[in-house]
Amino acid sequence: MRTIRTPSTGALVIVLCSLCFLLLFALNSFTPLWGDDWWRAVPAHDFTDIFRRIGEEYQTWGGRLWVLLLTFLFLLKYPASQVLFNLVNSAAFCLLLAGIFRGAVGRCPGRERTDPILLSFAFFSVWFFTQAMGETVLWKTGAIGYLWVLTAAVHVLTPFIDLLADEAPAADSRWRLWGLPVFAAVWATGLETVSLSLTLFMLYALLAACLQKITPKRWYWHVFSGQLVGTLALVTSPGNWVRAVRSDDGMGVAYRVGALVRTLWQHVTVEVPILYALAAALVFLLLTRRRAALQRFYFWLMLGLMMALAMAGSSGASFGQRTAFPAEICFITALVALGGQLLTLPRIQTLRAQLLLLPLYGALAGVLGADMVKTFEQYLAVRQQTGRRQELMAEYKALGVRRILLPSMRIPYIEGLKDDIVAGRFFLRDLHPDMPGNAWRNSTYAQYYGFAFANRLGVPHVICAPELVDGRRFTPLGSIGGLCVYLRRESYGWRTRDVLYCISDRRPLVDLRELRVVPVDYRQLNFDDREQGYHKVTAQVDAVALVAADGTQMADRFIARFELPDMTVERIDIEHPRLPGPHKASLRMDRNTISQQDAITQSMRWKGVELRHSPDATLDPRTGSIASPAGKSMRGFLNWGPYVTLSAGRYAFEAEYSTAAPGSRWEIIAQPQTGPRSLISGILTPDNAMPQVLRAEFTITPELETAPIEFRIAPAEGQRVELFRFSISVETTAR
Repeated sequence: MRTIRTPSTGALVIVLCSLCFLLLFALNSFTPLWGDDWWRAVPAHDFTDIFRRIGEEYQTWGGRLWVLLLTFLFLLKYPASQVLFNLVNSAAFCLLLAGIFRGAVGRCPGRERTDPILLSFAFFSVWFFTQAMGETVLWKTGAIGYLWVLTAAVHVLTPFIDLLADEAPAADSRWRLWGLPVFAAVWATGLETVSLSLTLFMLYALLAACLQKITPKRWYWHVFSGQLVGTLALVTSPGNWVRAVRSDDGMGVAYRVGALVRTLWQHVTVEVPILYALAAALVFLLLTRRRAALQRFYFWLMLGLMMALAMAGSSGASFGQRTAFPAEICFITALVALGGQLLTLPRIQTLRAQLLLLPLYGALAGVLGADMVKTFEQYLAVRQQTGRRQELMAEYKALGVRRILLPSMRIPYIEGLKDDIVAGRFFLRDLHPDMPGNAWRNSTYAQYYGFAFANRLGVPHVICAPELVDGRRFTPLGSIGGLCVYLRRESYGWRTRDVLYCISDRRPLVDLRELRVVPVDYRQLNFDDREQGYHKVTAQVDAVALVAADGTQMADRFIARFELPDMTVERIDIEHPRLPGPHKASLRMDRNTISQQDAITQSMRWKGVELRHSPDATLDPRTGSIASPAGKSMRGFLNWGPYVTLSAGRYAFEAEYSTAAPGSRWEIIAQPQTGPRSLISGILTPDNAMPQVLRAEFTITPELETAPIEFRIAPAEGQRVELFRFSISVETTAR
């Protein structure tokens, strides 16, 4: 019983293919150049060097001539070259899905009502039943060598499947007689195991057709001849023999075949359990239908086994990750062939059956959607961290640094910092850390970006010291007892967040491990934090490296990184662990203005003391008070600072204090290298009843931007001054 044809089926197929194209284009756009890509990306002005490199690889590595040529051409360095690759590669993936459908069903999608379901199932199978989709579809070198080659192979081979399954040879045409054979000869130089397997299967199909009294048209023989010529050119290249001798493991063929059979069983049952899906679909089909057209299923299953066992010719008889992709595509096509037979069952065609299958469709869509979100998060993180590397490399170029240090990639859902990751839909082939054997990959990366050499540090965050000075990427918030504080708005995943960096500027190093975030609305705190009124943030101490202007890592600095929670922050309290007394800085936050990073828009508050006073003075660090001895003239003062360096502009100063008698002096000092410079001073107003508030304004000129600011109090003779708090906030800046 045939399904009812629906005029909208073709349009729905086009919509599905368009969505698939957009999905792959987005993922391709998020995937940077990895590994071999850096070597293949030749500058456009060295275009002729491509042919020299291809010749060398043909002589010393392998005969994949057209794959090499396409890789060099699509990775050629010129504006928008990667955009062009992303477009072509996304189209190639859609053509692969169409080829899987065509090979499994025997026609192009869009004619029957169930075609969109079967095409979606083909996409679902490729997404989940390939071990290294990220490596073979999204990695640029891998996509050309595997995705493009398999797409061509499926389309070239399908007519021979049709010949055996339908027993109706297609008629000759000019394209089939002359164009398709040339195409077959070209693509057959792509991948050894695929070319050999398809050549043998084509020969089998032609001989089997003759035995069945089916006379193949001339173009079948022409295509087979082109395929044979390309395969011979591929396998007889001098580079294949050089590589075989270099990597020979001494294993016998029988041992390799046995090892492959065991590895193949493990692969299809554990790593990508497609065997269970094949068995379930086949059993269900045979139980519900007496006669089923299973020829296409058998042929594609046989092709998959041929491509898997062809790996016996490789060193170590390896089978897995990208080398398993050709066999996986054949197994998937066999599975889709069974799915096509299931969808033609009369019981499946009824409305009741379709309604009963809706929960299954929903479950599969939910699983696919969840994994897509995870995959997008991983590639989005790569894109964002690649952008950070670009910022660092721009800084290195401006400084004239030739040997550069870059951060590691931190990938969501994957533990550790690695240089090679093959995890289903995600793939990474990054720089090596500084270790023996990293020369080729790291030097090609550096050469691509215009440097002499590159190393990957074992931390996910790297700061180049000059970035802290200019204020473009890190907003300086001030300093407290030798600990400089910077704010940076960073993207990670789908959102952005504020990150606080605390960096020591001198020894002894400050071991700051936590800070307290107080929100504007306490209801934003979780239940455990509400009682204490703040959220404690723990430092990431070993996650950041600081690089000097000469490109060397600075190991003499303490760096703490705090990821601030996603809440409207009133203030952040930082208690200095090395200074005496309750020495605390409070950062008053204004999220809307700080995100612009064009000025210091918060205020800083301190409570604490540093001891610069006469030995005769009485000091209480716990209360923040100083007293002058009676009957003596106190030499010196109580000093809070130096704490903060400020940009040029006008600032408001506010202090809350208590003193009982007149005569105590206050002063704000800048400390440039030439010596102290007074910015503003005055006399404290006494009051016995309640604390007083001192308000003043001062100006920072451009030459004082790097000078730390101090607040000094010199108490009157025999008097005590207690300081409760003080703050500095911006009025205007010169930027």
